[in-house]
Amino acid sequence: MGELLRLFRTLKDNPRRIAEGPDWLRQKFYIWRSRRRGPSGYVSDAARTRRLQKARPRYDHLRMEVMGGASAFPEVRPERLPSPDEGLDLVFASSSRLSSRTRDRIRTAQGFLCIPSEEGWQCETADGDVRISVRERETVDLSDFNPIGRSVDTNLIRDLEETSFEAGELRKLAAVRIPMTVPPADHVGLAIRALACGTPVVVSERSPVAKMSSTEGVFVIPDEAPLTVGRLGFDQPFAYERASASAHRAAFWGHASFVVADEYVKALGFRVEPLPSVSIVLVTRRPDLVIEALGATSVQKYENREVVVGLHGADPDDQLVRDIEAACPEVSSVQFFSGLQPFGEVLDTVVDVSSGRLVAKFDDDDWYSEHHLSDLVAAWMLTRADVVGKTANFAYLETSDQTLGYDDELQYRRVEHIPGGTMLAPRDLLIDYRFGRSTRAIDSVLLRKVRADAGYLYSTTRQGFMRRRHRGHTAGFDDEWFIRRAHGRTLPGLRLDLAGLGAIEEAEAPGNVHHG
Repeated sequence: MGELLRLFRTLKDNPRRIAEGPDWLRQKFYIWRSRRRGPSGYVSDAARTRRLQKARPRYDHLRMEVMGGASAFPEVRPERLPSPDEGLDLVFASSSRLSSRTRDRIRTAQGFLCIPSEEGWQCETADGDVRISVRERETVDLSDFNPIGRSVDTNLIRDLEETSFEAGELRKLAAVRIPMTVPPADHVGLAIRALACGTPVVVSERSPVAKMSSTEGVFVIPDEAPLTVGRLGFDQPFAYERASASAHRAAFWGHASFVVADEYVKALGFRVEPLPSVSIVLVTRRPDLVIEALGATSVQKYENREVVVGLHGADPDDQLVRDIEAACPEVSSVQFFSGLQPFGEVLDTVVDVSSGRLVAKFDDDDWYSEHHLSDLVAAWMLTRADVVGKTANFAYLETSDQTLGYDDELQYRRVEHIPGGTMLAPRDLLIDYRFGRSTRAIDSVLLRKVRADAGYLYSTTRQGFMRRRHRGHTAGFDDEWFIRRAHGRTLPGLRLDLAGLGAIEEAEAPGNVHHG
């Protein structure tokens, strides 16, 4: 029914689509029937292989054992347990009293015995020649505590009175306060679980949370002060969303179990699997915009990336290539294409040239914050969706000089469409499906095939991205289309701060535009 509702919504917003004839409608109904039947046959066996690889353990190369009631390694344990004849890379034990056989296995693998200490783990080789202290870090289980399905009332702020709570309760709160009546030893763990759900945390300056190295999404307010929306700044437009996105980033990249496990493994000198490599593809028909557009790729905080540039309808130009490489050292390839070549085919060629495990599409005229790519990678690692992006968006309408946010409810949930400028997907998926020889609605063509094969499209926070809409834009939507989707809530002028792209400005009438 979701596809049918989307069809009728499209016809309502764009009556001229009816004039395209019955073929378009027939295609839409075919997709709807395909989704009801199940897989459509668009994809080869590679799709099933991808699904099998989704649950593969991150540290399957480490031979680990946990003995004597010690706390386990802060990551999913390998499926393959070491055989009695193999060496042991890591042994977690409650004391150093081990059998000679176990010590021989640690010595054989040049591994470590780790026992609890006051601040974490004291790890040493079997002979005691090498000793390394590993600081213990609070971790969060993202399979339980995450923002998926988050939907809140921005006026709902609650005090935590117990040390145990459900993730579903946190996803409904605009913020949560941890009072000093809760034992201080529990504060950091409680805060991290709340932050992982995208829920900002309020503590007093006496709380250990206030001393955390990363305080994004954390508000330090005296216990006796009344907790109001205004005190947290949530009466300003979309300020709640900025705090929520910052909260989840702090928990995911600072306290997810795989992040902490990486630090443990690196400290002990073992190999660490790198985070997924990402190829940013930037394809443009406007060579004059490419240098400016590369500025958005250069500021991204996610490090394991490359940039592939495609210039459509431009003649080969060695000087332009040198300028591009100077502007962005991450550029691995610059491709030139004839203007007669279909745009979808150009995108397919650029994807073929890329080498990343994941591919992210950037547009040449939109705004991206430094967190945009890491937000998408985090969403993909969390959900393992076929395609992730930002369906809810902010948009600046140049013609009418207005800024707005629309489709508020399409964040942190499964969706039917992903805007091409925010799309991130596995490279092998894009190679399987292909953009094809399309000349218009290129991204929609690919996504229709993914949905018809029962694909999973996930939309994360809209923070960190803003669309720019001007006369002659390829999307073809007028300002009224965006204003209707935003329910008429707009702000005058360019307001990059709404999407976390600049310093926060005070709104004259925040109640008219506030999310929620």
